[in-house]
Amino acid sequence: MFMTTPHGATNSLNGSPSPLGLAAFVAAFVDHGPVYYHRRVSPNPWRPSIRMRSTVLASLGLLLSFFSGDLLQDDAATPAPDPGIPAMNAGPHQFVPDTHLGDWKGPNRLWMMDPDEPSRSDGTITTSGNVVQYTWSYDDKKHEGKIEFAGQPGALRAAWVDTFHAAEGQGLHGFAVDGVIRLFGTYPAGDGVEWGWQIEIDTRDREAFALKMFNVMPAVGPIPAVALLAVR
Repeated sequence: MFMTTPHGATNSLNGSPSPLGLAAFVAAFVDHGPVYYHRRVSPNPWRPSIRMRSTVLASLGLLLSFFSGDLLQDDAATPAPDPGIPAMNAGPHQFVPDTHLGDWKGPNRLWMMDPDEPSRSDGTITTSGNVVQYTWSYDDKKHEGKIEFAGQPGALRAAWVDTFHAAEGQGLHGFAVDGVIRLFGTYPAGDGVEWGWQIEIDTRDREAFALKMFNVMPAVGPIPAVALLAVR
């Protein structure tokens, strides 16, 4: 029985013969087998016999077969991609579906401090294939924002600007799956850990367009910041 060691003859995980162990076996046979065999049988110790050559060739064939099987086994064990994240498709992609292109309007809610008392205003949404523009108000002052998408559904990036939340603009990343676009980013909020910002665009309902934003507080998690629920 072979021992399992870093340089032994078996694989440490499944106990099968290792390539190093088989290689050592063949090397030992080639080095010592001919001397022992020829001293007893062959009149010329430096001339390999037919039997010895056949044994060496058979051992080499076994070694090559092991390598081929091991490689095939490794390929078969490669895990499949996670189906929860969409694959990256080649070519340009339209992130806003045709059913949701155009103009929308509806109530907007903005949460500042009290989660039970949001600021309410009228909101609008205008969309094209890869751009979402929106408007809303706070303290009788109109604000507007724009989200422009690029990339692929499984590796999405967005340029976001908002006259209230991100006047200088911010880059976000995320993914789009099953009619929902989810974007993520971080921003400095004084000393300590950066805060996070999430944007969710939901187009699963053909007759509604939902734009939601969340502030991600350290040690707390996402809390509602904006909700604009629009219809035609």
